[in-house]
Amino acid sequence: MDRTIRFMGSVMGYVAEGPTLRGAGPDPDNALSRIATRCAAFLAPFLTVAIVLVQLLAVPAPAFAQSTPPPFPGCTPGVFLAQNNPTQLFQVDTSTNPFTYPNIGPAHSRTYNTIAFNPADNYIYGVDRPSGSNIRLLRIGSNGVVQVLGTILGGNINVPSGYPVSGEIGADGFYYLKYQLASDQAIYRVNLATRLAARINLSLPRTSLDLAWYNGRLYSHDANIDVFYSIDPSTGQVQDIGPTGISAQFGGMVSASNGVFGINNGGGFYQFNLQTGAATLISSSPSTAIMTAPNVIARRCNSARIWPSPRRTARISTPPGPARLTKSWSAIAAPSASRAPWWTIRFRPG
Repeated sequence: MDRTIRFMGSVMGYVAEGPTLRGAGPDPDNALSRIATRCAAFLAPFLTVAIVLVQLLAVPAPAFAQSTPPPFPGCTPGVFLAQNNPTQLFQVDTSTNPFTYPNIGPAHSRTYNTIAFNPADNYIYGVDRPSGSNIRLLRIGSNGVVQVLGTILGGNINVPSGYPVSGEIGADGFYYLKYQLASDQAIYRVNLATRLAARINLSLPRTSLDLAWYNGRLYSHDANIDVFYSIDPSTGQVQDIGPTGISAQFGGMVSASNGVFGINNGGGFYQFNLQTGAATLISSSPSTAIMTAPNVIARRCNSARIWPSPRRTARISTPPGPARLTKSWSAIAAPSASRAPWWTIRFRPG
């Protein structure tokens, strides 16, 4: 007579019913029962390990925790240069002639762009875009360490290819970004806290290599048609002010209480007429001293005016490689300590 024997075993609170075992006759010594019990005892540790592994795999891995780099000192002189691939941040030392460029920390693992200084927390902000991914918001500390804050989403900011080349943090605290080509007829207003972008369509298509904030508007230059223009950051209304009279691109823009200034890629430091757009040379410099790609910062340290020192010519040497000069008001105003003829721009109280 066939006989069916079932065994029960408790493992981690679970009740398991063993396989059906069939015998051909009586089993007075309960041999099959003893075998089943031993099998359950033998398998219990393995079942425990398997259950624990399943539970661990079901828990999401924690996000990579990055330490926050130290901020820059507030309202202190400083010009910064970011260049090369991967990007290295340099301090521009204007106390000697020619200028020197000591490294600030190690080079970042990737290339970043559109850096701007945030006076609210004394950090530099920038963006990068890994291949096949979205734009990421970066925070750069006084030691040159780059902290990846996360992706920027919203406003279709990731639809165009590449990443923005113009960046500025306005007095309203928003981070404004713009792609270089006029075909993307928009600026993007990024909330630094949430990393959410809002697309603001422009009323006219314009190219841009940098942005400067002055009196509530963003200013830039379209080198393709040589027009100096401003943007209402709330509505996207573009106002063409007029031709600069300069054919080359202005890769760097900076503002002060007395106007908007630009560093021309072909050489020279200019002030723009806000009524006509005309650019007036206020300091000479060889073209090798000027950046060949955008990446500038403006540090808003107190109300100040920019005034050129008369009859002085810049002599600047830069590290090899494409340069992205970052500037600050205070550093542009660094006093000349050399007797050699070089340029400086002074602050005077606004």
